[in-house]
Amino acid sequence: MGGVNCPPGQDSGFKQKELEIYTDLLAKYCENMFGGIAAFYLANASIEKSIQKTSFMQVSVIEMKKAITLLKEAQSSFGSFASYASSKNLDHVDYSVQLENIEETLTLLNECAQEINNIPFSQGQELQNSLWRNSKITIKMIDAAQSIHTLFEWQSQFALSQKSVLQHSN
Repeated sequence: MGGVNCPPGQDSGFKQKELEIYTDLLAKYCENMFGGIAAFYLANASIEKSIQKTSFMQVSVIEMKKAITLLKEAQSSFGSFASYASSKNLDHVDYSVQLENIEETLTLLNECAQEINNIPFSQGQELQNSLWRNSKITIKMIDAAQSIHTLFEWQSQFALSQKSVLQHSN
């Protein structure tokens, strides 16, 4: 769903080198975005593992930091991609929407990271009780998951907008 599946359009007039730049920029953004999304869900899974009597809270902290780092890189690489694509008059897409989506997701992930850092490093029922007493982490994680869904939805729509290009190439 990244650079491989989202060519610039059959009327783009891209030369081979321009196509390589377009594809590399898009693939880098997608690698970072999907990696950040995966790290967010690994952070969530690590909290659940900690509830099951194995101590994975430190893994959760590490994965959340990784999610933030990768989404910051996605933000940067998407900005480069959007700038390049816009300079080539590929203006049928509003790239600013995805930049706003990434910014919102980063804000929410930072809030999740703060809440995770506030969770006592316990495990099992003690951890579960702590989470039930303070619903902030649950609310923040749900908000972040919904924001991540928005990132993914935008990328899906972008890939689908290239469907006619893909059909013409078959």
